[in-house]
Amino acid sequence: MKVVKNLVIWLSLFLYGCAHSEQHLTISAAASLQGPLEEVVEAFEAEHPSVRININYGGSGALKHQVEEGAPVDLFFSAGMSPMEALVESGYIKEWTTVVENRLVLVVPDQLGQDIKQVEDLSKSIVQKIAIGQPETVPAGQYAKEVLDHLHLWDTVQEKIVYGKDVRHVYTYVTTNNVEAGFVYKTDVQSKDLVQVIPIPSELHSPIVYPIGIVANTKQSDEANRFIEFIQEEQAKFIFEKYDFSERNSSGS
Repeated sequence: MKVVKNLVIWLSLFLYGCAHSEQHLTISAAASLQGPLEEVVEAFEAEHPSVRININYGGSGALKHQVEEGAPVDLFFSAGMSPMEALVESGYIKEWTTVVENRLVLVVPDQLGQDIKQVEDLSKSIVQKIAIGQPETVPAGQYAKEVLDHLHLWDTVQEKIVYGKDVRHVYTYVTTNNVEAGFVYKTDVQSKDLVQVIPIPSELHSPIVYPIGIVANTKQSDEANRFIEFIQEEQAKFIFEKYDFSERNSSGS
């Protein structure tokens, strides 16, 4: 009985130690990454069962402010370079890499597809409301404004603009017929039965890249580095490509 009792005690201590050796990572990520990132995290946790990852989604600008305010974040995954560059410059990010890029598109409710075939059609009277992300906090909104500026349309359509907190919010405005058009990423188009998709030439806006960086005050540097390595491996690349992201790779420190 004594041997059995000792074995039970040893097993309990072993299981307690395993439970308390589990590491947790928190990623603040752009809303447009939700689909592929959740699959990537699931694959990563399958390979690294001692690591558990929590994801906080939102507009990249808003997430940047959270990092600056000391939110308990280990990794920041942005939908544009500007938020990342600002955090690097101010010392909040110690190293980063860009792994994927995206495309900006204009989406319109399916029934308006015959009337709105290009960005220039946004000046038509049939278009009463246009949704874009808030340019100060949502990179997709910044890119949309660049497009409208480039085509000399901003002053014409500015009064029609409705601002969304992120690209998912903008897409919902369109699919619920609350606006006649919206600027989102190609990867946000969940069903072509609901909307018409109008491609936008990439030369009309800044490159749409997604950098991921390690927050300087993280206590999980090893795990954070391990995740960044994993996200650049073939399995993760395949997942991103499945969601229409394309590969891009450059790093900084």
